[in-house]
Amino acid sequence: MNTCPLYPNFFIFAAQNALPDLKKILIYSILALFLFNSMGYYCLFELNRFIARKEMKLSIQQEPVSLIILKIADPEHDHDFHRTDGKEIEYKSELYDVVREITHGRNRVFICVHDSKEEGLYSGLKMVHVLKIQLALWEHLIKVTFPEPPVLVANISVSDLIFPFFRVPLESSLVPTWSPPPEQS
Repeated sequence: MNTCPLYPNFFIFAAQNALPDLKKILIYSILALFLFNSMGYYCLFELNRFIARKEMKLSIQQEPVSLIILKIADPEHDHDFHRTDGKEIEYKSELYDVVREITHGRNRVFICVHDSKEEGLYSGLKMVHVLKIQLALWEHLIKVTFPEPPVLVANISVSDLIFPFFRVPLESSLVPTWSPPPEQS
């Protein structure tokens, strides 16, 4: 007879040790699902933004791209100019990747490329926020401002109403007294 060198309860022991690991995996997967449901768009947004930036850097280095020259007088006091990152600027609500920057006193000349892909990502993020606000307003209007109209009882006959039938014995509804009643003095 061929005997197993392992002790006979090995499989039961292994199954008992695996249960806490399976519980942890289940808990972490449910937690990840809920977190992705609430914050998943932002994670995907950051991933797409990273990919768009890498693609833009590669296209600037490898391919001839159409460059845009922006001459901005005193960019520190210009309300339309914002520097988003070291090599990215926003001018008149449009994003640009800076290839080269030249300073002449207070004037700056930016040789840059229009970044339409990243603009699309930011507009999608803004749309998500707008849609969340609109959805909250819509729910507020529906639930608070326009409540359900009351049912008119005058138009309904008694035969149209269906009442549930409950059978509860009287003894079960009586509560026994736990202590004697107080004495009058």
